[in-house]
Amino acid sequence: MSRRKAAGLDINGWRDHVARNWTIVPGEDERIGGVHVGAAGPLGAVVRIGDERTGRWIGGFPADIAPHGLGGGWGAIGDESRRIPLRALLEGVSGGPQQLAATFSDLARGAAHTVLAIEDSSETTETLQERLLAGLSQGRMWNAALVWRTVLGVLYAIDAGMIQGECTVGIVSHASAGLSVQKLRVRRADILRDVLVPERRSAAQMLGCSLGLREIVEHVRRRVIGDYSCNGRTANLAMARSVGRLALGLPCDREILRLPNGDWEEIMLAGEDYLPVFKMEDHFPPLRDCDHVFLETIAEGDVRSQLATLISNLKIGDLQTLPPDAVAQGALVAARRMSDGDPV
Repeated sequence: MSRRKAAGLDINGWRDHVARNWTIVPGEDERIGGVHVGAAGPLGAVVRIGDERTGRWIGGFPADIAPHGLGGGWGAIGDESRRIPLRALLEGVSGGPQQLAATFSDLARGAAHTVLAIEDSSETTETLQERLLAGLSQGRMWNAALVWRTVLGVLYAIDAGMIQGECTVGIVSHASAGLSVQKLRVRRADILRDVLVPERRSAAQMLGCSLGLREIVEHVRRRVIGDYSCNGRTANLAMARSVGRLALGLPCDREILRLPNGDWEEIMLAGEDYLPVFKMEDHFPPLRDCDHVFLETIAEGDVRSQLATLISNLKIGDLQTLPPDAVAQGALVAARRMSDGDPV
């Protein structure tokens, strides 16, 4: 086994995960070995800390708790220019490689091999791939590669022992605009090495539906704001961390928001029916000939269970649900394979 550090990144702006083969013990050196997974977000951002001369962008876990860019109630550091949502970065709406680099480096600094997951959908354009590679380069992510998240989900299943031989695999990946459905052939790399490799021959089929991550988040945000127009008060609600937690089925406790006048407001959004009605708009592709069918989603709770029920009711096969961090762990598997010279 390689003793070089490797990292798998699932940076999607909805809910981000990192899987590393090393950990840092306070007061000690880094320890290489095992699998160490962390989550950031939901609805992550990068923020600018410091002044004009010494300022820099940070992302990942530190950005989650930073007050920077959260409005006038925080004074000068609350200026909106100090915060850029990751989705805006990934979609090219604002920011650039410098800001993307902050997210990558804060989660995986020092990795000798890094793999970043990308959606198997039409939204992953060549322009987006170039933007991501520029961010990885500026963040000094060595030996970096982009790999389709459907492939990484299957790599996780192989590594976890869910797939033990050559077979056909169907994987349904929860995407920004709906569901990404892919069929992969798992083969042995060669006769001499017992290494299983997923083979991707074509792009995934995208199914438009009411449960794409973007639609779920916007639906919850509209429900939280209500019928009021966007103003100082509703802007705070729109940026509330509770919005992302509700949309992704995560536990949602009381949240304290800082208002523009400096006052505090307590909100409690749990217990309400904020989710949209889940329904399929397109015909689901046939997967009955697959030996395994997996569902990959970063969501949990009601969102995950409703999605699994919707797909299971189509009777496409015995559906197995992967854990929320499966893609990040699959990316770590890919990074370790790259380090060892094995195929991805």
